[in-house]
Order: sequence, then structure tokens, then C-alpha cells
Amino acid sequence: MIQIIIALILCAIIFAVLNIYRRFAKSKSKLTELESDFGKPESEFVKFEPELVNLRVFIDDQLQTFPIFESDIFIDGETTYFVPLNIVLKKIEAEIRCVDPNVICIINKSDLNFFIKLEESSSRYRVFLGNDISDLTEEVRVYEKNYLIIDDLVYLPLHEFPKFTDLDIYDDSEDILIYSREYYESNHIIYKNIGHQISLDTYINDIKIDSPVFKNTSRNNDSYNVSDFILLISAFEALGAQVSFVKPNKIIAQTDSLGMIEIKACVSVDTANNTVTEYSDGYKSCYIVDDKIYIEFCGIRVATGGSLKQNDDNNMFVYTPDYERLDIPANLEEAYKYFDEDLEAYDIEYIKNSTKHEMILMHMGFGLWIRNNWLYPSTARIAKAFIQNGITHPDDISTYIILGYHNYLNNRPSNINSIIPRIRVWTFWMIRKFVSLSKCVSIRNRR
Repeated sequence: MIQIIIALILCAIIFAVLNIYRRFAKSKSKLTELESDFGKPESEFVKFEPELVNLRVFIDDQLQTFPIFESDIFIDGETTYFVPLNIVLKKIEAEIRCVDPNVICIINKSDLNFFIKLEESSSRYRVFLGNDISDLTEEVRVYEKNYLIIDDLVYLPLHEFPKFTDLDIYDDSEDILIYSREYYESNHIIYKNIGHQISLDTYINDIKIDSPVFKNTSRNNDSYNVSDFILLISAFEALGAQVSFVKPNKIIAQTDSLGMIEIKACVSVDTANNTVTEYSDGYKSCYIVDDKIYIEFCGIRVATGGSLKQNDDNNMFVYTPDYERLDIPANLEEAYKYFDEDLEAYDIEYIKNSTKHEMILMHMGFGLWIRNNWLYPSTARIAKAFIQNGITHPDDISTYIILGYHNYLNNRPSNINSIIPRIRVWTFWMIRKFVSLSKCVSIRNRR
């Protein structure tokens, strides 16, 4: 009898191991399929039809007359502008050499040499960092993007230029500002990372702050403006705070609603005058210039423990934790209505037709936007609706919202009780398996 029992137990173990193996093999096959699919050239996913646009372009503050094209191809999640490579580089006196008909060598003033290899078959280009043509085989630094040839000129995506030239690109309202780093540092840097003044309005708890905004040159590639500098005194006055100093290493703001806020850890002191010139505490960086304290806008969020709104390119918003944000949906129905009105038609169509795995791939794009704008840090509004149903982690909540919207678009049950049980089993595993592929489609890059 004991032998029979042992044999049955062994059979059960073998059956369980085989079942696990089959599931693993199936999931691995699906992962391979996804990797193969998303390994296709970007041009297979999107349309590529450039159009001439009427924009003013400045290089080192000089207005340019060359044509600029906008394409509906998506690069890094947004439309991009194409400008003529040779003309732009000649304006900044970079040396250009044609190694062969399909390879261009760029020699920057910083002595960094890049080789651009144009691939005619795919209309894409690759960039290599090196000293001579032999380095092309090493692929030290490679980008793969689309290019255009118009009237025998090579046009490359404008926002890619800082990766292979001594240029920085700034958008200022309707103008595009291109600066060589040498010129910008000589003419526009106020102090360290504080650059030129930009046209943005700033708000704390929906109250406009009376402060100029200055570009944070160390964060020029950020998709949003929340790291740019404003006057610290203006920000805390909007909170009704009294600002004082405990020298040499603290700035203190006393508020009625939030209590005492500290910015500490002095990192630079002018010993001759015994004055602090820089403060830093984690993400809160401050500079003192001409007796005025400048702070990164996102540093106010960190200092107050509040939240940011990240869907406005022309304004910056921060909210303290005690302020109820009425712009956040209170329930799923309001969230779906918001998406209907805010998302582009092709985004909505993509979500509607997405598979379960493709929805998980949105976790670090569309899902990140939901978490940053609606859930961090919050226990109110839509977050409260999930917390009351036992779902507390923002990662889970954003996943449920995406699934619910998918169901809503397909006329399936989409209320909170109908979506939670369906994905509770696979959400954690799938997020970890497929999150690395999350940048492949424009909707997944939404923030």
C-alpha cells in the first residue's frame, strides 16, 4: 500500500513539473513572438509622409531660412521635425566629411567624432562614435532613426542632434532655438544649470505663481518642463509660508497647513563672504544668484510631498498633499470620459484592439502617465475607489484602469468589480516579463 501511495505521489509531482514546463514554454514562445514583432523597423509601424511647416528656427540667436519638415512618424513617442544636416552643422562651424556615399563624418569642436551611416534600403541611419572609419565596426554608440533626402540634402530628426553634435535644442512657444554649447554657455547661462528665461506659467494648488521661469540645462531632454527653475520665495509665498535660514545648511519654510518644510545639505559655500551658494537635498536643488534663491520646480513637489500635473507643455503645476485635485477623475467612468476626449483617435484604436500582453506593455508608458498624474501620492478620487476595493498599489491601479478602458471601448463590462478579478492572477508576472518592451508604440510612451 505504501509503495502505491509513493508511486501516486511521484506521478503527481511529474505531472505538475510537466505542466509548469508546458506553461513556461508557451510563455517563452509568446515572448519570442513579441520580441520578433517589436524588432521590426519603426517604419513598418508608422506612416512616413513629411510636410513643410512654417516655423521660425534660430541658431545661436540668428534667424534661419532653411526649410523644416514635420513628419507624422513617431520617434520616442511624438512627432518630430527634420532639418538639413549639412546646413545646420556649417552654421556652427562643425567639420563635415563624406567618407563614402553613405557615410558622413562629423568633427565637432569638442573633438568628438561621429560617423553617420545612411541605410538606403530602410531609410534609416545609424550613428557611431569613434576616431576613424575603422571604429564603424565597433558600434560604440548606435542610434537607429529615420532620415529624409530632399533636394539632395540629408534631413535628420532635430531632437537627435544633441546626441552627435555640440548642439542643444530648446522649444520656445512657436520657435525652435538651436544653440552650440559654447555660444549658449557664454551668452545665456545665468549660473551653472540655470539657462535662459522661458515662457511658462507656474501654479501651486491652481494659484498662479508670480515668478520668471528659467531653463534647467541639465534636464534639456526631459519630456516635460517640471525640472526648470523658479524663484523659491515666490513658490513658498504662494503657500503662505514664511521663509528663513539656519546657516550654513538649511532653508526653512513654515506653513500653516504643512508645518515646517526644510531644504538642507549645503553643497557649496562662498568662504570669502561666508554665504551659501548652493543647496541640495535629494531632488531639491537650489542656487543662490544675486541674493535670489532658485529651485527646480519639481523640488517643490519633493519638499511638500505633493504631486505634479504632467500633461501641459505650456504650464507647470504642483499640488500639495492636502489639496483636493478636481482635475483627477473620481471613478472609472470619469476616467474613460477623460481618455475619450484627451487621447488621439489612433491611440484609442490601439487600446481598443490591444491584446492582454500589449496592454501590459503600456505599464511604463501610458500606465506611468496615469500614476504620475492621478495616483502619486494620493488616496483620494480614483485611487480611493480602488483602495476601498482592496487594491492599494499604484502599479496595480494603473493596470486595472487600462484594462477597464479596453473593455469599455469594446462594450464589455468595465466597472471596478468586473475588471479586478480578471487580471489579479497575471498582472505581476506579466509586468516583470514584458516591461522592457514598453517603448515600442506611441501610446506606450504617453506620460
